[in-house]
Amino acid sequence: MFNITTFNFESALKFTREFEEVFYRGAFGNMASAYSKDAKLMVDDMETILGREDIEKFWKATCERAKSIDMKRTIQPEEIESSGELGYVRGIVRLEVPSATGSVTTRDLKYVTVWKCEGDGAWRIAVDISNRNPAQAGQ
Repeated sequence: MFNITTFNFESALKFTREFEEVFYRGAFGNMASAYSKDAKLMVDDMETILGREDIEKFWKATCERAKSIDMKRTIQPEEIESSGELGYVRGIVRLEVPSATGSVTTRDLKYVTVWKCEGDGAWRIAVDISNRNPAQAGQ
């Protein structure tokens, strides 16, 4: 699904919006296709997830859980750099989870994705790291 052949701000931002779209559709196979075959995914409270197949399983569970609680997820890239065949994106993912009372709990995750241009000329995520920011007062 994702076909990034040039790594720059515009392509990274376009990818971000497409990734959000497939997240909401629950298209976890498409999400996993953005990763290299031997990619590493590191998230809070879990062992490192290795390889596209297990990353797909992670996104499947994550998409299903998000849908079941009507969670909203917004990705905001803040810094994008590349040199040669490597690049990175650093940013914030905002999670908004509604409660039964109608209030919304907001949590921000900071993330860095390391990208690599592979032999076929496509840029894919080689390492994906995120962790929670401290909760804000009242959350």
